[in-house]
Amino acid sequence: MSGAPRTPTIPTKSSWLMTRVRGFFHAEILLRVSSWYIRYCDFRRIQYPYFDSPDIYVLPFNTIIKWTERTREEEALSMSLAHALGLPVPRVLSYGDDGSGTGGSIWMTYIPGDQLSQVWYNLSDAERSTIMDQLHLCLLRLRACQNPRSPQISSITGTYIKSFRTCEGVIPPCTDKADFLRYLISARDPNFRKVNEALFDEETRKVKLLEEIPHSIIFAHGDLYRHNVLVKDGRLSGIIDWECAGWLPEYWDYTTMAVRGYQFPGSTWHAALYENSAFKYHKELECEHALVVATEASFPR
Repeated sequence: MSGAPRTPTIPTKSSWLMTRVRGFFHAEILLRVSSWYIRYCDFRRIQYPYFDSPDIYVLPFNTIIKWTERTREEEALSMSLAHALGLPVPRVLSYGDDGSGTGGSIWMTYIPGDQLSQVWYNLSDAERSTIMDQLHLCLLRLRACQNPRSPQISSITGTYIKSFRTCEGVIPPCTDKADFLRYLISARDPNFRKVNEALFDEETRKVKLLEEIPHSIIFAHGDLYRHNVLVKDGRLSGIIDWECAGWLPEYWDYTTMAVRGYQFPGSTWHAALYENSAFKYHKELECEHALVVATEASFPR
């Protein structure tokens, strides 16, 4: 990870014309190059990165293209901002959308590494400690990048945020944190109060408490589960998949990492999170768990 960067300029969207031109270049040139490159590597028995996802296309010079229906320019801009902050993220070469209705595409550098979710239990205590220290340093850098339009919560361009923690898979632009929390809790089944009024009221109380705790609105990854963290040789090598990034409350990345499995606090993953001095969101995590339990039945499957 590079040294402490200067405060970066927030990137903005390209013109419609340039987006179309780059999309055409990705579709008509780079995808063909990818096909030829894979055939060449197979013929010459040259090893190249393998991806389970059919949405990733391998290219020469250690680059790849991500092409999905969900891919938006906001993801590419978020990666560029994270790169400017000194985080180990793929460097974006270009974003394009050819207008075919198949989504956008991001041409970027490839970062080698294994998903932390796949290797966590095979790592030594020293390796886990090193990775967590590096991950927390990344989060501190994100936390230092505050929304110039605070207290608004949105993507970095002011549009909606993609999210796997909401009923419709998106978080619309919110005027402030209170508006944001009202939207999140609105996914709760109102009929549940008739089933368990005490629990319903307790969940409401905890969400209200979360609203009252002061927080900055900062740049966040938004989906920082372990499968989006790459490690290599016992060290953090990359943070990928920035489609859910945006201006969010400062606790969001920390609690997102911890809220799954919150009821099993004895796990080595949760212990590594809580023991790090940068983790200071215990009360927020308790409230977030209540919020997730109240609304998770509505999450996209």
